[in-house]
Order: sequence, then C-alpha cells, then structure tokens
Amino acid sequence: MAQVIAVNTVHSGSGVSTTVANLAALLATAQPGLRVGAVDACLSAPTLHLLFGLRQAAFRFTLNDYLMGQCGLEDAVHRVSMGDDSPESPTLLLVPANPDPTAVARAHHRAYDVENLGESCRRLAVDLGLDVLFIDTEAGLPPSTLISLAAAHTVLLVLALDKQQYQGAARTVAVVDQLPVVRRNMIVNLVSPSLDYGNVQAQVTESYGWDVTAIVPYCEELVALGSASLFALRYPAHPLTAILRQVAQGLVGL
Repeated sequence: MAQVIAVNTVHSGSGVSTTVANLAALLATAQPGLRVGAVDACLSAPTLHLLFGLRQAAFRFTLNDYLMGQCGLEDAVHRVSMGDDSPESPTLLLVPANPDPTAVARAHHRAYDVENLGESCRRLAVDLGLDVLFIDTEAGLPPSTLISLAAAHTVLLVLALDKQQYQGAARTVAVVDQLPVVRRNMIVNLVSPSLDYGNVQAQVTESYGWDVTAIVPYCEELVALGSASLFALRYPAHPLTAILRQVAQGLVGL
C-alpha cells in the first residue's frame, strides 16, 4: 500500500517545499522500481514545479483545475525525469499547483473546493501504483491542510527555531494527535551550527512528544541555490544530502 506523507509547517519560509522536493528526489533515485509522487497542495505559493524543473508551459492541468472540477486528479499528473530523460532514468510523478497570479489569488481567498483533496490523493497513489506520495501542504492549518493531514499515514512537521514557530507547532501537534495518523515526525530546520544539536533535539522532543527525525543545519549552498534546482541531486556528496537521504529512507523504511 502506498504511504502518504503530508509535510507541514507553522509559517511559510521554513523550507517545506525544498524539503519535500529533495526527499522525493532522493527516494525516486534510491532504488530501481521505487515509484514516488508529489502533490503541490501549497496553492498560495507553488514551488515544486520550479524545484523539479517543470516549466509552466508544460502544464496540461494542475491541482487547481482538479479543485475547480475541470479535470480528474490523474489528468494533472506530470512525469518528471530525475536524470537524462532516457527510458531508464528514474522518474517522479508530480501534480503541480498553478503559479499564475490569478490562481494564487483564488487560493488566498480560499475559493477552491478542497473537501475531497485528501481522499483523492490517496486514491491517486493507489491508481498510479505509487510506493510513496508526498503532499506539500499550506503552512498553518487551513482547511486544505487539515484534510491532507487527516488523509496521511505520516505527518512530517518542519520546525524552525523561533518563538512563533514553537507556539504554533504546539497547536499543530495537538490537532494531529487527534487524527488517525500512523507516524508523527519532526524536522528542525535551518539550525545554526553554533547550537548543540543534542540539546535541540532533546528540548523539541520533550516539548512536543514527537520523534525528531533530523536536525538540519543552515546551509549556505542550499540558500544560494534557492528554487533553481534540487540540492540533493546537485550536491550528492554534501553532508546535508546525507542527512536528507537518511530522513527519506527512514520515512519509508529503506
């Protein structure tokens, strides 16, 4: 059965889309035959298509079209090569969101019907024969995120170290703890190298009671790269890539 992993954060800018894209890419290239997908459900700030190098001109349909009843969710799936476009190259299946300003404005006004989003993602994963499907959710707990979290087998919360994040994360944890989620994990992201990572992990675990999967350090190369490409594929031997690879494999038990 496909594993559905919903990735969330309290406030935008914590690195959720970058995390989703790199974890998905690492799994897609981890072993032959592993089928990986991703849904960009962050409708107010779509980014996954950029990270995966998918041009807007290539879109047939997007998640927005599905939520407006203009296509089936399977119609919005795009094949993304993780290599040289040869038939043997690993691929990832992506459902992008529409980055057009009008579409983004509709998201800010919550003008999309998201009621069936979570169940549709689970059905899509089964229909496509996926081993794992990532859902990049809106920050906070808007309706689309709540529905995605409720449909997931695993929730991965990306936490940045500031007071607002800490307070908001407590609310998210309380909500997710009431959902039928099998696994609850945290990543503490963009952590200063000057901090004691052992203390950070212990404090976060004590505060929320969730497993801290990784402490991810602030990385100049990652920040400089931005949305231009996938860090893990650009820097396969980088220590940060090793951390992300361990997270990705741990999420699916490889």
